[in-house]
Amino acid sequence: MRNEGNLQYPISNLQSPTSNPQSPLGFLTAYVPEELFHAAGFTPVFIFHTPDDQGYARAHLPGFTCWVAGSALDQALAGELDGLAGMALAQTCDTVQGLTDIWRRNVPHIPLFHFGMPLRLDSPSTRSYLLAELQSLRERVQGITGRPISDSALRESIALYNRTRALVRCLYARAADFAPPDLYGLVRAAFQTPKETYNQEIGSRMQELSPLPPCAPAPLLLLVGPVLADPVLFDVIAQAGARAHADQASPSAHPRRPSAITGPGAERRRSCLRPPEVL
Repeated sequence: MRNEGNLQYPISNLQSPTSNPQSPLGFLTAYVPEELFHAAGFTPVFIFHTPDDQGYARAHLPGFTCWVAGSALDQALAGELDGLAGMALAQTCDTVQGLTDIWRRNVPHIPLFHFGMPLRLDSPSTRSYLLAELQSLRERVQGITGRPISDSALRESIALYNRTRALVRCLYARAADFAPPDLYGLVRAAFQTPKETYNQEIGSRMQELSPLPPCAPAPLLLLVGPVLADPVLFDVIAQAGARAHADQASPSAHPRRPSAITGPGAERRRSCLRPPEVL
C-alpha cells in the first residue's frame, strides 16, 4: 500500500492567480452541472461538511435538517467561504430548497446559482424541462461573468470532467493498492482540485503503479452515508485491517460512482472479492 499524499486545494489557494487562473465556485449537490461552470471560467469546488458546529446555522435551519446543508451555511456565515466567487445548488430536497432562500438573504456577498433538476425522470416533458433549466442557468452565468459560454468550451469541459471520472473509476479498480485513508484522499481531491491538475497528477501516478499483487484477505466494506466526509472513518478502517470495497456517499457528496470494475486484472480482482459488509 502506498501513501499518495493529498492533492486537496484549499479555497485560499484557488484564489491565487499563480496557482489557478479560475475563480472557485462552491457546490453542494451532485446534480450541479459542473462542466457548465467550468466552461464559464469557474473552478467548481465541492463544499464538504465539517465536524465543527460554530452555531451560526442554528438560527436559520431547524435541528432535524441534515448537517451537509447546515455545515455549508455555518461555514458561510462564519466567513470561511468568502473566497468563493459563487455557490451553486440543485433542487434535490426540501432542505436544499429552503437553503436557497436562506443563502440569498444571509450570504448576499456570495452569488447563488440555483438549478432546477427535474424530480421525475420518466415524464415525457423531462428532457425539455432539463434543457430549459440548463439554458436558463447558462444565461444567468453569462450575465454574471459578462462572457458567453461557447459550445466548444462546453465540449472541452465535458471531456475534461469525463477524464476525471474515468481516473476515479481506475482508482477504485486498484483500491487494494492503497490504504483506505490514501484512497479516500485521492478520491476527495477530485472534488476540490482543478481538474487539469488532478488529471495530470493522478494519470501519472496510475501509470507508475506496479502490477496488482494477489488480494490479501481482509474484510471488505461497503460504506454508505454522509459520514464519509470525515477522514477519521478511513483511519479507523485501516487500523481495523479492513478495506473499502466501494462507497455510496449521500447524493450530495459523490457523483462519480464507478459502475463496474474494469480494465487489466479485472477478472482476477472479481474472483477474490467477497460480498462486502455494510457499515
